[in-house]
Amino acid sequence: MEVKHNIPMMRILCTGSTGFVGFWLNVTQPKGIDATYLNKAQYQEGEWRKTRWDAIIHAALVSPSYALECTNKLLFISSGAVYEGKSEYADNKRKWENLCGDQIIARLFTFIGSHLKNRYAITQFLENARFGKPLEVWGDGSTVRSYLYGGDLGTWLWKILLEGNGVYDVGSFIPVSMIELARKVLWVTDSKIEFTNPESPSSVYLPKQTRALELGCRETTSLDSAIWSILNED
Repeated sequence: MEVKHNIPMMRILCTGSTGFVGFWLNVTQPKGIDATYLNKAQYQEGEWRKTRWDAIIHAALVSPSYALECTNKLLFISSGAVYEGKSEYADNKRKWENLCGDQIIARLFTFIGSHLKNRYAITQFLENARFGKPLEVWGDGSTVRSYLYGGDLGTWLWKILLEGNGVYDVGSFIPVSMIELARKVLWVTDSKIEFTNPESPSSVYLPKQTRALELGCRETTSLDSAIWSILNED
């Protein structure tokens, strides 16, 4: 998917650059963008606040108040947890969304790709599969998620920043249960499936609105292709 825009050499700041989002923003950065990627230490030093940026992508897990002071155009990286999450993380994301006013908001769901932290079902499945360990499915396997590849995530976020407005759910619209996900991983490994706490309640965590699709965002890497690619990395 090509990102089209008519603004010459925009100066854009990306906070939270050492995380999954920052990595894929860097990989997919379009031409005509002069981007600066901040790590946590650079953010805290505050030198970036002396510059007026054409736009800021705020992926750091802190309030966007400082970022809002330094630009007229902000893309705030929020989370699908704002819909129903009952945690400090979800509460902060809701609070910070309100602080953003009429700026652009991207509510992220679940993903697959390099630099994803090893605390999600997909990363644990892939890690166990590499070492021939059983894939541990929590509950009865009926919990539902969807998985957007990191390359598509980065491309979508650039398109949303350059061409969008308002709030966007960002994630795959193709649901997959945990047992289906584990079986997809098994296609390319010799592991087996084990169930942990099979009586645990299941849940569904999927994008709730399709504004990203209406903007022209499309999935270019299937979940099967992403799994195969990751398990065959050197």
